[in-house]
Amino acid sequence: FYARPSVETRGGYLRRMPLPRLLVIDDDTQLARALGRMLRHTFRTTIAPTLTDARSLLAAESFDVILCDIRMPSMSGELFVATLPEYVSALVVFMSGDEVSANVAPVHPRLLKPFTKEELLRAVACRCPAAA
Repeated sequence: FYARPSVETRGGYLRRMPLPRLLVIDDDTQLARALGRMLRHTFRTTIAPTLTDARSLLAAESFDVILCDIRMPSMSGELFVATLPEYVSALVVFMSGDEVSANVAPVHPRLLKPFTKEELLRAVACRCPAAA
């Protein structure tokens, strides 16, 4: 299912509202690009293959939802998110390839890889109702 097109009336004209912004933080760039393609009708997607890239992007831009892999090379996604301001960490949905990581500290919604498009859409809708 896709998000309904958002429209706004301005001066009697309808115009399309911009898509919500999604940041995908994952060192598996193939997976990150696939997620972007899967959600292209619902989100404008930006990919951060490292936590350093993610930190730079978060400092410069705003996002509506953040998909973050738990197992990153330099630091766990959970530790990284713990360093972010609360209003930013509230946007996070974690992804994990193993059940142990998927069951740790369930403060944020979690997706266990592999997941379906429907599971992905449900999880991001928890953080960004405009995507539902």
